[in-house]
Amino acid sequence: MSEPLAFASVCAGVISLSGTILSSSVTLSDATELLQARWEMNVRRLKPYNLPKFLHPLLLPITDTLTTLESNVLLASDNDLLDYRTRRMAGCSMTGVAAALVAQVTNSSLQQEYIPTIHWIVPALWTSTLVLALLSAYYSFLLHHYLGGFACAGDLRMAFTHRGLTRDRAEEEEEEGILPSLTAAVKIWAPTYLLALSIGCYIGTIGVYWGVAWGMDLQGRGADSRNVFIFFIATTTLAVALFTVPNTVGKALEDFANLRGYREGWLVHGHYGVHRRKGVAGSSGNREEEKEEGFKSSSTIPEPPKARVRDLESFGAATVKGEWMGGVDRDLLVQAAEAHQRAAVASANVAREMERVVGVGVGVKRKEEEDRREACEGFVI
Repeated sequence: MSEPLAFASVCAGVISLSGTILSSSVTLSDATELLQARWEMNVRRLKPYNLPKFLHPLLLPITDTLTTLESNVLLASDNDLLDYRTRRMAGCSMTGVAAALVAQVTNSSLQQEYIPTIHWIVPALWTSTLVLALLSAYYSFLLHHYLGGFACAGDLRMAFTHRGLTRDRAEEEEEEGILPSLTAAVKIWAPTYLLALSIGCYIGTIGVYWGVAWGMDLQGRGADSRNVFIFFIATTTLAVALFTVPNTVGKALEDFANLRGYREGWLVHGHYGVHRRKGVAGSSGNREEEKEEGFKSSSTIPEPPKARVRDLESFGAATVKGEWMGGVDRDLLVQAAEAHQRAAVASANVAREMERVVGVGVGVKRKEEEDRREACEGFVI
């Protein structure tokens, strides 16, 4: 009786193993295609800037920052833009404080007992950490001062808008409100990136420190240094995996879902970096252009233009309630409805009401507004 059960167990194990291998190969193929698609989208994101191709790999880390600026600066209302500036200035303060703490801890680490006799690579790495942390704190101060120097939202939006030096004036005016500034993106991205580098360099140097102390058997304490090094590896691996594994898995699952949508054709990449279903957004003139050119933005996990959505929701609510705005024609409402559909987080109910008003209520609302004005003029003394 046991032999058939053992044979069945072996067969089940073989089938499970083959399925696992097949699933792994498919996942690897999808991952390769995903990396290629992400690279193409990031390069396409930088293409409107007309930069030399050898600069594209260097600028790829700031593509997410460009999308953030596009959503929170170029597409935001004045109030939301000023709120974004306030949040960014608060982030500069926190980054500066964290960088100062890293610099202080690094300076204290340079006073370790083995530093005079240990290999030169350890003090060299800690010196690099100290420089990175100090520059991060300094750049945070400069960014805080830079953001606080704008008197109004219009000046801030203009400073964060790309202005090319080699383009024609007509082309510059056409793209003036579309492309965020590369220099502004680098200014915002640099302090946080330097802080991350300094923290990573400091933690890595701790491992190098105890590894070298173990290998050199300094002061006859090689075994103790080995034990500390093992504990360091275990603690660092657990602590890093505690955040990076869920973050990486979540991002990978979302990217695979987007890749499947792109492959099947039911999801396309919007003009402002918002994933949307095919045929939902964009004017009739832009739809044909999207079919030919494909994706125009490169963020794999975009920030939706929340400020524009809120403005359109308030405008649509006022329209539905009958608070008609004088001088608003059908074309403006059509553009507002299409923009509402283009935003991924837009209210579906408000969009539906706006489409209904656009279809049947334009003439009625305009007539009611004219009658209301005539009635009000009769009471004016």
